[in-house]
Amino acid sequence: MTKYCCEDMELYAERDVDDDRGKYVDYDLAERFFSIYAAGSNRYGIHIPYCPFCGSKLPELLVDERWDTILTELGPDYLPDDDNNPPKKELPEEFKTDEWWKKRGL
Repeated sequence: MTKYCCEDMELYAERDVDDDRGKYVDYDLAERFFSIYAAGSNRYGIHIPYCPFCGSKLPELLVDERWDTILTELGPDYLPDDDNNPPKKELPEEFKTDEWWKKRGL
């Protein structure tokens, strides 16, 4: 799988947030999560299951799988608590990138 399905997706996803035109598409490597931003908002994106440019189905996001894997393999000290306080321990680097899901064949 290549990172982007089309040239337009790459153009908008790779655009710097500080670019005057803004960032419209984001890709989170760790959770394989594509999101699109509302005009003028670079803060919160909305998950998109299909490319807004070519219509291709985007990869399944791995939000739940990532947190389940962290809990199962590392334990609860690596997750925020019920009050959303920061985790007690820092996540290993592999869980901050696509390394964790590639290693597990997801």
